Amino acid sequence: MRVINATMPRSGSEFVSRLILLSLESRPQCAVSVTPGRNINHCDGSYCDRIMSSDAVFKSSARAIDAFEKMDSALVKIESPGNDNLCRDLAEQFEDIKWFCSIRNIEDIITSHYNLEKWGWPEKRILKAWRDDLFFYDFLHAKGRLFAISIDNPSSFNTDEFCEFLGIRALPEQARQFIERWNVVNPLSKQKEKAGEAYRSRKIPEDIGTLRVRHPWINSLESRYRSLVG
Repeated sequence: MRVINATMPRSGSEFVSRLILLSLESRPQCAVSVTPGRNINHCDGSYCDRIMSSDAVFKSSARAIDAFEKMDSALVKIESPGNDNLCRDLAEQFEDIKWFCSIRNIEDIITSHYNLEKWGWPEKRILKAWRDDLFFYDFLHAKGRLFAISIDNPSSFNTDEFCEFLGIRALPEQARQFIERWNVVNPLSKQKEKAGEAYRSRKIPEDIGTLRVRHPWINSLESRYRSLVG
């Protein structure tokens, strides 16, 4: 079984990845992360070596597909699925892939990136990626191949539907407790620490309050995002 968490960076993707791994307790507890530049980062070196003979750079969809053909049971997180044709090619070639995504308030995503000095994206890039990703999510959703999780709305999560989509009979106890707590997995403070940045307080972009005035199309896209849940 192949599982992909196709996600926007800083959208709550680590929460979704953790939930999937806890739910697949009898399968390899490992993950591979593919960034927008398509560099592959090891979460478990030995497991990644089993997929690829070396630490590879995914510069084309064709090479990525070669890697996916060798995969057994794994979770792969692919950031910015609308960035190129990688995810679309994977979806068309591997019909058994189970696709997940996380949905988070766009203002919170922008604010989180604003606080990351070394790699945080500017507003313009975030909005483009947010729009491009939605086209891919719509493509999957129309085929019944996407399970979207709203990070901001725990009450919208349906355990039975999640288990059915993932192909498990019931949630393991660890996964059940994880859902009950619904805690942030990768908070801004932790992300800044990983980037070697000091965290003092969360800064708010000065113009975040006018985001929807400056970009009135956001509301309609947000409605489409919310419709992916359930």
